[in-house]
Formats: sequence, structure tokens, C-alpha cells
Amino acid sequence: WNCALVAEQMAGFQGLSLLAYNSAQFQEADWASIQRIGDSLKKAGSSGAKTGRFGIGFNSVYHLTELPQFASGTRVIWFDPQARFLPGVNPANPGKMIDFVQSAGLLAKCPDQFAPLRAFGCDLAREYRGTLFRFPLRTAEAAATSKLRPEAYSSDAVRDLLSSIHARAGELLLFVKNAPV
Repeated sequence: WNCALVAEQMAGFQGLSLLAYNSAQFQEADWASIQRIGDSLKKAGSSGAKTGRFGIGFNSVYHLTELPQFASGTRVIWFDPQARFLPGVNPANPGKMIDFVQSAGLLAKCPDQFAPLRAFGCDLAREYRGTLFRFPLRTAEAAATSKLRPEAYSSDAVRDLLSSIHARAGELLLFVKNAPV
């Protein structure tokens, strides 16, 4: 990897994105669990303090993106379930994880690739005490060949989606673990 991006085929994911911030840092069990597509380590012996115990929550991001990415602690991870965009991945191992503190040279060689993650206090120079998710919106070009979903998302489409969720927020309280009394 010796370019502004990790791989040429990742250029299409540098545009519009949805960022989601969580103040909690991933723990070792979270890293193991999120790598199990359609399953979760949270359901066995869960104290009820974690969401996503059915293993399908994170997979919902594939409605918007082909290549989700996030940073937490000292790690950056990408998932490429189609094994089409990240170098060196395959269907049996469709992700990449790097320690960004130990891989400072890679960050210096590929600054454009990592620039979108420098938000919400994440500087990729030291441990990040939160989690920053980045979902590059599926472009029309990506949608045309996607095996995940043949629908592109514009910023207007995401804005409409978020407005719709906001309008129905009261109904969504059914899914809150600890509703106020």
C-alpha cells in the first residue's frame, strides 16, 4: 500500500458518508462479536447491558453502504462482504483491521483514506475513547453492480430517512431497554 488510498478500488468510498458517534469504546468481546455476521456473542450470557444481541443490528448498515468502516480504541476496521474493494480479503475473511497507532506509516502513505475518520475527537494518533462509524453512501455506480442492494443513497435520501425516523421517534421507544418511568 503506497498511495493516497489503500487501494484504487476504494476511491468510490471517499465521498458522501453518514458518520455515527458513540461515546463507548469497543471492548474485546465487541470486536469478536461484530465479526460474526448474522450472529452475536452477546446473546449467550448477556447481562442485558448490550444492544445487538441478535446479531443483525450492524448488518442493517448494508442498506446504505457497501463498505462500512469504524474506529475505536486504536483500531480501524472495514467490512467488505462482497470481497471486491479491500485488497487481500475474501468471502471467508471479508474485513481488514489495523492498529492505527502501530501503523502510523500506513496512515502517512494513505492520508486520503483515513482523513474521513478524523472527526468527533478521533485524531488517529492516540487511543480513541469512543467509536466512530463511517458509512460511505452507496453511489449509483456501486448500486449498479452491488450484490447487497441495488439502491443508491444521496444526501437528500439520507436526510429524508433521518427525518422519517425523527417523526416516528415516539413509536420507537418500544425498543428502548430502559424507558423512563
